[in-house]
Amino acid sequence: MDAIQTHHLSPTTHQQPIILFQSPFSRSINVGFVKNKTFIPGRLHFGVPRMLATHEAAVQSLQISDAQAILKKYKPEEISTLVLMREAVACNLPVALSRAGIKSHFGDAFIGSMHIKDKGKITTDYRYENTEGLVKDGLWIVSDSICMGRSFIPTFTSLLSKGFHPKEMLFICPIAS
Repeated sequence: MDAIQTHHLSPTTHQQPIILFQSPFSRSINVGFVKNKTFIPGRLHFGVPRMLATHEAAVQSLQISDAQAILKKYKPEEISTLVLMREAVACNLPVALSRAGIKSHFGDAFIGSMHIKDKGKITTDYRYENTEGLVKDGLWIVSDSICMGRSFIPTFTSLLSKGFHPKEMLFICPIAS
């Protein structure tokens, strides 16, 4: 049996360690944090502390110079946020966008989906779509906790079929799987 592989990256700007763990039984990389010398997987970090950490990661993602260069190309009325509502709602993108220097934007869209875990392959049940705040052809700032794209693929299939065609997308995964 293979052991869990680990890899240490440079620490965060707040000097928090970044350590990647990968199980031989999964293709996923586990995201989390170390507390009192114990690794706490991100999926076990619940409640307000998780939401605050996710939001702060969204702010930091939007403050990266490459992201700022994209954001500054658009007028406020050309920018929308798109939240794929699983864990990503904790990003609080409208506030994160404001904290990153974009004080107003066209609006916010929310997509709800649920993973169906039955015998065999995991599928997605696309349940909710609110696109009133989505610009048809501007910049979309998208947050998701992407793992395999099970929510992402049906979302964009639906939106593109309804005539939405963004000029550009800024995709962030502050709480990736």
